Amino acid sequence: TGPMEARALTFSPPGSDPVTVLAIGAFGEFSDNLEVLVADFASMGARALRGRRGAPSEQLARTALLWKMRQEIGMCALRGHAKVFISRARMENIGGGGTAHFGADDDGTEAWA
Repeated sequence: TGPMEARALTFSPPGSDPVTVLAIGAFGEFSDNLEVLVADFASMGARALRGRRGAPSEQLARTALLWKMRQEIGMCALRGHAKVFISRARMENIGGGGTAHFGADDDGTEAWA
């Protein structure tokens, strides 16, 4: 249990079902709940993939889907980290007089100058 997962679990009222935490760490590690969810989805998808695409076995289809889902989730995490770094860089103090300069928004316009 990482720090984010531990904090999220504090939001469950005593005696109730705990909150299901789906978290990805800074180095791409998955929380246990996310790993279980991805594995369940891969198992469900393997049955469908074998029927529609003629995969040689359900186990091979599950393995391929599990790899693909982990790759997609990892890339989403990587893009999220990149957006945070870009946002921080835009807010850095790069003006000469101590003024913060915010870079161009996604549409190319200047938010602050």
